[in-house]
Amino acid sequence: FLGTAATHLLFIDSDIVFAPEHVEQLVISSSSIPAPCVTAGRYALKHHETTWAHEPPVPAATANSSSDLVPVSRAGTGFMLIDRGVLTTLAKDKSRAYEAEPGDMAGWDFFSSGIYDGRYVGEDHAFCDASRAADVLTWGLRTPLPPRRPTG
Repeated sequence: FLGTAATHLLFIDSDIVFAPEHVEQLVISSSSIPAPCVTAGRYALKHHETTWAHEPPVPAATANSSSDLVPVSRAGTGFMLIDRGVLTTLAKDKSRAYEAEPGDMAGWDFFSSGIYDGRYVGEDHAFCDASRAADVLTWGLRTPLPPRRPTG
């Protein structure tokens, strides 16, 4: 990705139900906040129709705000738009760089699941934690996406 001229990286899980308008909403919403930024759609976790992939949940106190975005500490990558500047910022951390084979193009480990402070953290939340540590905010859409597709 960083070897291209692309400006954003969009993740959409195969079981997320969305319309083109939802992607447009992510793009328009992300353009209303300072870059670099991460924006994520609000969707229910698998098998938990009332538990959202944003952490912490959208505060009820901000429900009447005119913006459809709220800052969140973590979000799932199931419907996430990442500004290129987020990845270039994280790439400055040389501990994330690697070469698969000597002479290969450099890569970066931006999505590293693992044990952090004695707790397992999935790759999406670890990415949000690393972004926040680099002073990059993650924003969550207030408006939820339709329910997920059932999976086997």
